[in-house]
Order: sequence, then structure tokens, then C-alpha cells
Amino acid sequence: QLIRFYILLVYLEAGLQKLRFTGLEWIFSDNMAMIILSRPTVTDLGRSVAQYGWLCQSLAAFTVIVQIGAIFSFSHRYLAFFLVPAACLMHLGVIFHHSDTTFHPPERHQSFATFI
Repeated sequence: QLIRFYILLVYLEAGLQKLRFTGLEWIFSDNMAMIILSRPTVTDLGRSVAQYGWLCQSLAAFTVIVQIGAIFSFSHRYLAFFLVPAACLMHLGVIFHHSDTTFHPPERHQSFATFI
């Protein structure tokens, strides 16, 4: 349970940091499109999605809602039935937007844990 709680805290912190530093602009700007297009491994699907502002804003809102709402799945069992698959969909979206069909291990500069 402790590991699960820690993972949920990481999601919560990621969502709160987005809102803390940029506020709702993180959702309602072209930020998600810029994130998608800035990756060197962006796919054709990612470029297509980035062309639609409303879709990028919806994905950004979905991301923040899932990240902040994930902590509630710890205490509300029924929310876990929504939030856990939603988090999986969020990560699958990242995979489909940012990588081609072959697996490439992350380079040192692409990893979030650069201290390793």
C-alpha cells in the first residue's frame, strides 16, 4: 500500500506543479501541442493531434485531472475503476505520440532520472 500511495503522490505532485507554475494556462494554451511537437521522436499521429487546439487542450485537461485525481483512488475504491485505466490511457497516449513502432531505450538526456 505504501508503494501505491507513493506513486499516487508523484502523480499529485506533477499535476499540482503544472497548476502552480502556469495555472490554467497550462491547459488552455498551446502548451500540449508544443510538448508533442518538441519531441525528436514525434510520430505522424502526434503531428496530426497537435494541429487541433481543442484536442490538445482536452488532452491537457485530461492529464491534469488524472494526475490530481489519482490520489483519490487510494481512499475511494470506485474512483480507482476510472482513474487507473485513465492513467494507463494517458501513458499510452504519450507512447503513441512520441515514439515510432520500435522500442528505443531512452538516452541519458531523455530520461527524467539523469542522476543515474
